[in-house]
Amino acid sequence: MIVGTDDYALHHEGSLFLAGLRDAGRAYNTERTYAGRAALYLSYCTFHRLEWAQITVWQLARFLHWLVEEPLPSRARGEGGPERFRDTPAPHP
Repeated sequence: MIVGTDDYALHHEGSLFLAGLRDAGRAYNTERTYAGRAALYLSYCTFHRLEWAQITVWQLARFLHWLVEEPLPSRARGEGGPERFRDTPAPHP
């Protein structure tokens, strides 16, 4: 399931997407990976006040740039932890 970042309500379309993966017989780890990536995209859209289903190519390009350039929050307690970046997804064959 995917829930909204602001109201913690079930995101209907995101959850249907995951159910579709499950119904198609995809592996649990595939569903888990896609769930995290879909939730990240939906959270980005919410934060930037974008309608997730109607973004432009330029808005999508900004999202992809953000994925690569924006460091993740530090896991260290307090400040001063090393910068961490997201792994780039492997291309599908």
